[in-house]
Amino acid sequence: MSCLPSNRSTGTSGAATFTTSSLTSGSHAISAAYQGSANHHPATSAPIAQTINKTVTTTTLAATPNPGIAGKNVVRTAAVKNSAGTATTHGSVTLRLDATG
Repeated sequence: MSCLPSNRSTGTSGAATFTTSSLTSGSHAISAAYQGSANHHPATSAPIAQTINKTVTTTTLAATPNPGIAGKNVVRTAAVKNSAGTATTHGSVTLRLDATG
């Protein structure tokens, strides 16, 4: 079990909030633990299931030069970006000759 860095004060509302973008895709069980105070006993919530979906990606392919010349090198560049348009830096790309999908 790992802990989210969340030592948050409940403040006057009695509620603490925590925001993170560090969860990986998949299902995560998250609970909250109150350490108690001089006047209150500690308590822990039941866990909730938090599902994080994978980010949608797009892949584009370019060839230089295009058209190529028989017997000469042609460079193919595949670019993978997430839905925000940021380059995806993990994973691998497979290039296929005469592929249809």
